[in-house]
Amino acid sequence: MATPDEILRTELCREYTRWMSGQRGLAQETVTRRCSEAGRFLDWLGKPETRQELAILTRLDVDGYMKYRAGEVRRSSLKDVATKVRGFLQWLHTTEQTAGDLSLAVITPLLYGFESIPSTLRAEHVKEVLAVTRRDCTPKGIRDYAILVLISRYGLRSGEVRTLRLDDVDWRKEVIRIRHSKTGATNWLPLLPEVGEALLKYLQELRPKTFSR
Repeated sequence: MATPDEILRTELCREYTRWMSGQRGLAQETVTRRCSEAGRFLDWLGKPETRQELAILTRLDVDGYMKYRAGEVRRSSLKDVATKVRGFLQWLHTTEQTAGDLSLAVITPLLYGFESIPSTLRAEHVKEVLAVTRRDCTPKGIRDYAILVLISRYGLRSGEVRTLRLDDVDWRKEVIRIRHSKTGATNWLPLLPEVGEALLKYLQELRPKTFSR
């Protein structure tokens, strides 16, 4: 036999589904996902058994649920959760089941451009990037390959590559001097054959005439 909270949840889901499909014209997949989030929200509230319990929802309840969900999903997914919760709360208010429009209390996390791009590449991906760039025999490709080899083999920052000078490479001793932009320290590192070849190719074939070191 169904419990009171299960009966209420079924009724709400049926009514919410009818409203989303009929009034909003949402696709069935969207309707199903939104109902699922609404059910999760009701469970978190403590499985309310009556509509009177829903009528006394507060902003604290909404904030509490969003904080709870923030601990389970990534920020990009939390934005989708916020949209679903906001939609459910709007429906409750539209159908006069809550006194106030609590959808206004749902805070959507800020998402920044390119934040979904991983901050690091896996070793196999680095190899692929280097392989593709090495096959590029254009002036830009040769220059880019030299830069990428320096970054991938020594873990240099872009500023450390940008400030390299001709006298930072000791070809006889096969070492390269790195000035670390973050700490201010200077290190001499072994000049790896792959790095030396890439730098030499750029210097001999492509480096423009300039008085700069």
